[in-house]
Amino acid sequence: MKPFGGWPRPFRSLNEPIRSLVGEYEAGLVRDGTYRHSTILWYCDAIEAFFYDHPKVKRPEQILITDVEDWRLAKQREYSYVTVRTDLCALRAFFNWLIREKGVEMDCPVFVPPAHPLPAAAD
Repeated sequence: MKPFGGWPRPFRSLNEPIRSLVGEYEAGLVRDGTYRHSTILWYCDAIEAFFYDHPKVKRPEQILITDVEDWRLAKQREYSYVTVRTDLCALRAFFNWLIREKGVEMDCPVFVPPAHPLPAAAD
């Protein structure tokens, strides 16, 4: 699917049906009109990056909580807490959409940490 506005985005080789599902999700966000274009691009790029890092996944139901947690930990080594949290919000929204709109039978595997890191416990 061509991104809205024809904006070129790096193509990530995703498995079917994942690629189609991400395209449908993106088109729905555009139709909804609630989100800014930059937000939609960020969300879809985060979702694509997650599935690109999990090339053996053929169906979203195959994703486990541990897959998401491992991805989060790897990203935290390179990116800020806020960036990783935003990517997790995007991923959670996508999985919730799959469950709600596409009837995918699964529990959402994404836990999004609090907006601000919890302070370390004082002794």
